[in-house]
Amino acid sequence: MFSNRQLFVAFKVLIILTVCGFWAGTAIAYFGVQNAITTRVEDRMFQDTSSISRNLSRQMATYSDLLYDVRAYVLFDASARFGEKQWQDYIVLKDTFNRYRGIGAVALIKYIANNDTEGATAQMRETFPGFDSIWPASETRDYAVVGLASYSEELQSSELGYNLFSDGMRKQTLEKAAERRQPEATPPVTLVSGDDGFIISLPIYEQDSTLWGFGNVAFKSEVFFEDAFKDVPSEFNIRVTDVTDEQEYPLYSRSLLSSPRDSIVREDILSVAHRKWRITYSVPESYYTEGVYRVVPLLILLGGTILSVTALVLGSILIRINKKLYDNNKRA
Repeated sequence: MFSNRQLFVAFKVLIILTVCGFWAGTAIAYFGVQNAITTRVEDRMFQDTSSISRNLSRQMATYSDLLYDVRAYVLFDASARFGEKQWQDYIVLKDTFNRYRGIGAVALIKYIANNDTEGATAQMRETFPGFDSIWPASETRDYAVVGLASYSEELQSSELGYNLFSDGMRKQTLEKAAERRQPEATPPVTLVSGDDGFIISLPIYEQDSTLWGFGNVAFKSEVFFEDAFKDVPSEFNIRVTDVTDEQEYPLYSRSLLSSPRDSIVREDILSVAHRKWRITYSVPESYYTEGVYRVVPLLILLGGTILSVTALVLGSILIRINKKLYDNNKRA
């Protein structure tokens, strides 16, 4: 048989264990629901951002189609002398700057090998009526000269006659494009308009595999990405950087610095004409946890707290009652 004192102590222990059990159960339920919500939020974040990245990738593929159209235009008229009017008519016919809103310029680049500046200039004038001069001269005897160009807006200056081989980075991009026979993108550059952007070049080979030149499409980063992300909810902060060369070149950002601490962050790597773009998405957790998902953990916490406090109060009352009975029995 247990003594009254032993029963009293056992009852106290039982009350304490009951209260601790309520607290433990509340904590397990609370963190379990939180983890389930976090997993669901991350899954939705993954689905949404993957969809955004896929749309951007499809849009870039559409822009690449323009380069192949330009190549077809050159090869169709390769034996002719390219005139300004024919070129502008072609750009208008394609409705280029309305269909491709992110484009700042479209240009034809003529490649001239093993020649001096005077000879290269003469060859350019023969190919493009009305052509004036090449600037600046190359250190080598190879030239890649802008022969025709159209711009999305009227500019104070033009790249017409500009020798792209005079710029090391542009020269390297064109050489890679020629070697791979595929579109090649530059790192971020400053365009002739003064805007930050990037350029994608496609080599144009004649039937005898002679390199005729290149089709170039220049993109204004701000315009291109604003158009690409126009349907993305404003709660999403986005940053795009070029990380091809193990360095980070900023291309675009949208309100990333104002991102709250409780935001969810995810990164995607997008391949664009042999460049790697890192897209960093950031969105407040509240974007996915409004309504019931925010209330449920609080209800569990509140309910568990109420149960635990109630058990503690009732236990304290019962302990006091039992203590009085124990003391009365002890006096008797």
